[in-house]
Amino acid sequence: DAAVMRQACFDAFILGNHEFDDGDETLATFLSWLTDTNYHCANNLAVLAANVVPGESSPLVGMLGNHTIITVGSEKVGVIGLDVRQKTMVSSSPSHGTYLLDEATTARRCIAAL
Repeated sequence: DAAVMRQACFDAFILGNHEFDDGDETLATFLSWLTDTNYHCANNLAVLAANVVPGESSPLVGMLGNHTIITVGSEKVGVIGLDVRQKTMVSSSPSHGTYLLDEATTARRCIAAL
């Protein structure tokens, strides 16, 4: 539930296959609630899904990042968002036009960018 998650003040939220169970529109609504800046900490939350490519009419366009860097103590930690391509495309319901890229290829690209 987004209301409970907002209170936890997570640094990052990485999409998994179940986030797509009800399509892009439902996921976009959930992410809007999760990142609502009227609530404590929400403006710091990075929504990550580096290998998710929303369809051109998907409400997810512009909502997803690839990676972020967080500071843990005195260390900087790179966080990359990767969803499981095969499982998501087969058992969940991303909207028409939304697809997922290969996880390993995407991870290498993000590591190079970090």
